[in-house]
Amino acid sequence: MQAIQSNAKVNKKRPDLAVLWNNKGAEFFKNNRFEEAKAAFNQAKVIKPDLVPALYNLANVYVIEGKRKEAIFLLQKAIENDPNLKDTVKKSSCFDKLRNDQDFKKLTN
Repeated sequence: MQAIQSNAKVNKKRPDLAVLWNNKGAEFFKNNRFEEAKAAFNQAKVIKPDLVPALYNLANVYVIEGKRKEAIFLLQKAIENDPNLKDTVKKSSCFDKLRNDQDFKKLTN
């Protein structure tokens, strides 16, 4: 986590690193290392705020943490940047815990 924060200045000069941070977060996520995944996805967002995979993946972390509003907010941003993502979000089992949420329903309909 310390290394992620110390590299923030360098990363802003290299927007291509956002994808690498997202990929690193995905590896953490696969290994159930959610805090580290969240930090990596957030770092990707710092570098490139509209990086759709990072927004989507961070929303997944927030669902696991029970942070519905945060997850829906990120999904909304992701869909605004890539409207084709709406169908993926609607079908993904990752968001099953949000299915009954009115804001999620509005977002995916």
